Amino acid sequence: MPEFKKLALLIGVSEYGEGLKSLSAPPKDVAAMKRVLENPTLGGFSQNHITVLLNPDSSEMREKIEDLFTQSSKQDLVLLYFSGHGITDDHNRLHLTTRDTSVIRYRSRSVPASFIQNLSDDTYAQRQVIILDCCYSGAFAEGWQRKGNVPIELERELGRKGRVVLTSSSSTQVSFQQENTDLSLYTQYFLEGIESGAADDNQDGIVTVRELHNYAKSKVQEVKPKMKPDIIVVDNEGYDILLSKVKIDAESSFRKLVEQYVDHSRGEIRSRRSQEILEKRAKDWSISIEQSQRIIVSVLEPTRRRLVNILRYRENYETEVEKQYPLSEEILEELQMWQQEVLGLKDEDISKVRDEVDSEKQKHFVETLEDFVIDPEFMTHEESQEQSLNSWSNVVGIDLGTTNSRIAVMEGGIPTIIANAEGSRSTPSIVAYKQGGYVSVGQAAKRDAVMNHENTFYSVKRLIGRRFDEVDEASTKFAYTVLNVDNKIELDCPQVRKQFTPEEVTTQVLRKLVDDASKYIGETVTCAVITVPAYFNNAQRRAIKVAGENAGLESMRIINESTAASLAYGLDKKVCEVILVVDIGGGTFDVSILEVGDRVFEVISTSGDNSLGGDNFDKVIVDYLVEEFQRE
Repeated sequence: MPEFKKLALLIGVSEYGEGLKSLSAPPKDVAAMKRVLENPTLGGFSQNHITVLLNPDSSEMREKIEDLFTQSSKQDLVLLYFSGHGITDDHNRLHLTTRDTSVIRYRSRSVPASFIQNLSDDTYAQRQVIILDCCYSGAFAEGWQRKGNVPIELERELGRKGRVVLTSSSSTQVSFQQENTDLSLYTQYFLEGIESGAADDNQDGIVTVRELHNYAKSKVQEVKPKMKPDIIVVDNEGYDILLSKVKIDAESSFRKLVEQYVDHSRGEIRSRRSQEILEKRAKDWSISIEQSQRIIVSVLEPTRRRLVNILRYRENYETEVEKQYPLSEEILEELQMWQQEVLGLKDEDISKVRDEVDSEKQKHFVETLEDFVIDPEFMTHEESQEQSLNSWSNVVGIDLGTTNSRIAVMEGGIPTIIANAEGSRSTPSIVAYKQGGYVSVGQAAKRDAVMNHENTFYSVKRLIGRRFDEVDEASTKFAYTVLNVDNKIELDCPQVRKQFTPEEVTTQVLRKLVDDASKYIGETVTCAVITVPAYFNNAQRRAIKVAGENAGLESMRIINESTAASLAYGLDKKVCEVILVVDIGGGTFDVSILEVGDRVFEVISTSGDNSLGGDNFDKVIVDYLVEEFQRE
């Protein structure tokens, strides 16, 4: 039986035609891959069977790919590696770039994945490994339209029995090369898994394609969460293609042990006990202190880099919050782009930071009287009264509640709560959708809730401005269905076959309040001051503002409910006092301690529970009555 061969074609493209950015990593990627593959104790590829191709034109690249597949036999292992730009066309088909690929000529001067598919389908080789370390985002020069987070459909283009495709990312919006490294990220950790032995899960001295990909993927996503490395196989055989040997020596075994005793949340060894175990094992395996420390630092490096970047994010977020609060949409989008593209942080990495900074900002938030009324020291009583009437006559105040909402207007310097169309000064914060797309809000929607529960939305304030993973399970148990759509909350409405965001439902409530107020005043209401719970974070406040804008309102201020209460209590007080404001609403329970007096209102401390309120009290009472009734 003839001996099988291991054949490899390593392609690196760093220089391109007009409009495409050059890359520094591909030549280094190829050199590193060659070094590991031709190492007889690792890859075991013969030097004669490794072809290196740097910055080829499209014709040369096609010829070498054709040679790779046509010169292989049934038992051979064929490996195709590509490092460089990848471009997708309007049909989501992948093209591998060459040195003559340009913005204008990218189709005719690149190699489509379908070309590789056709050649590899015709080859006899039953073991094929294709590794694509493609930079997608870097291929988009200024002026090109960048698609969204588009999945690359490689299974359709390259899938085949006996073939496994490894890709550094399955979407077009990724970064390519990590700061302070020579290699592209996926290749760096792919090779690290071989050279360090860390990818050998079962410690048998051989790593499969599956083991290598899983190791590289986990490491890549520690550093760049937005990258989504993928492995594509048609049958399970592809997973278990043996690609390389690994060193099973003292150092690789010690690295495995370090991985077990690391606390990745803190970037350090888990405990003093863990440290002593590692020191003892290093001594038993004749590993020097310098060697053991080098291995520990190497294992901890991605986590420590992440923690440093979290600290950088905190510093920048605190700076922006000091300038402006709540933050504008533009600043939030810029921070998110910086978080993902530069720092490589997940949303869960920075959510705690933002909550802590927002909470601290709210705790020490100072509201001065000048923000709400005209300073009487600078005008006569008549001027003050006239200015107040002119400035605030058409500005309403809205108490947007979880269960009920109210709207008020200043009349002759006195706040007046406006009755709604039904004659009540309180409007249920409930929205119902009926057959034919008819929308009812308030009392009418509340009456329909029993018969139309799937399409009647209530207590939406508990959900607005929050991600799905931020809401506890109990808070999503409503008579209607709460959906998780890419970690965003949407409310399913079977009646109209649509999903609504909490902001859209809140818009309907605000629109009802504004319409009633406009009829009462005799003019269209366009400006409002809206109160929110003191613990509401920046995202929740911004969501309320968006809902107001959608209802045709300019939200002049979004203020804490506790601040509004303290204004009503201490507006005319000259002596400073510390007061406790307790706000028990239909769906929330807030407690705030404030210092008021001499036109300054400072929130000293605040706490709240957005899952505790009158609704919850009602449920406990009803559950008790049902239990008693059933027992009797």
